[in-house]
Parts: sequence; structure tokens; C-alpha cells
Amino acid sequence: DEAKQAEALVKAYTLCFAQGIEGVYWFEGRGPYKMGIIRSDAAWTKRPAYTALKVMSGILGAKLNRSGWLNPTGESYCFAFNGVKGPVVIAWAASSKGDKLKFITPVQVIDIFGKSAEVPAGENVQLNRKPVYITGVPKEMAAEAEKNKDKPFPWLKDFSKTESVFCLMGAANVESGLNINEHGDGKTV
Repeated sequence: DEAKQAEALVKAYTLCFAQGIEGVYWFEGRGPYKMGIIRSDAAWTKRPAYTALKVMSGILGAKLNRSGWLNPTGESYCFAFNGVKGPVVIAWAASSKGDKLKFITPVQVIDIFGKSAEVPAGENVQLNRKPVYITGVPKEMAAEAEKNKDKPFPWLKDFSKTESVFCLMGAANVESGLNINEHGDGKTV
């Protein structure tokens, strides 16, 4: 599913950037096997993942500046960056139950394809498994994220001292720092 590919791209890049990884390259920019962000047709049509990457680049900018992470409810993943126009949080729910975040300032919620909606101060931002960008984040929240910048994430195992991570796919997958999530259990990303 091409929409799922776009979501996976944003999550993968976010998780890498949030941990200070500076270079992330999508396997196969153009290809026939539905992995490329550009189709292999004669017109070179763009898949939704292309748009998602373009939106992400427009919001975060060319020079990434990670701020840290937040864990406001324990039910979502929230990663803070200094974007082109100020603080940005990229967030999604940890499980299919969803999550709600409340901000003391009005915020702008932008989906991975660039559709934007304003959420007034004190009202809930509804999260599901699809990542969103949240701009207009209060200074206090940005400062809290900054305190967490070099701390390991509070979910799953701590791989902060690992030299490399890998996943060997086969009849029995071997995972070391990378988790395969095809079960929708909300524990792996």
C-alpha cells in the first residue's frame, strides 16, 4: 500500500534523525517493485512517499536540528526538531488505541502530505498510527524535549551504546536494534 510506504518513510527518517543520524537514504529512488518513491513508468510519476519526503524536507529544512523527544502521555512517540519556522514535533500514537495531546497554545497539525489544520489552545490533538507534524509548540515543551535530547528513549530496549543495528530477515528473523512491525502491536515502530 503506497500510503503505508509514505508513513513508513516519515517514521524511519524521524527515528533516525531523532537519534542524531545525519544521512538517511531511501533504497531505490525509482523502481518497479513499489519500493521506489518514483514509479518506473514512462512519466516518472511520484508515489505518495515522494510527497511525504518533500513535505518533511519543507518543514524540517535542509540542515536538520534535532531538539529531543517527549513522552507526555506514554501512549505516543513525539520527536522535537527546530524546523524552518521554529519548533516542530513529529508525533504518532504508539498503538491503534490512539492518543490525545493537549497544548497550552494554538498549534498547527500538518499531515504527511501537507494538509494542515489549526487546533485551538486547550483542545486535543488526536493521534493515530500515522505521523503528523505539530508546529506552534509551546516554549516549555520545546525546552522539555531539549533536556531529553541525549537520553535514550523511554520505550523498548536501550540501544544507545550500540555500534551498529541490524535485522536479518529469514524463516526466523534476527533483530538487534531494529524491530519488524507487521503485527500492529504498538510496541514496535
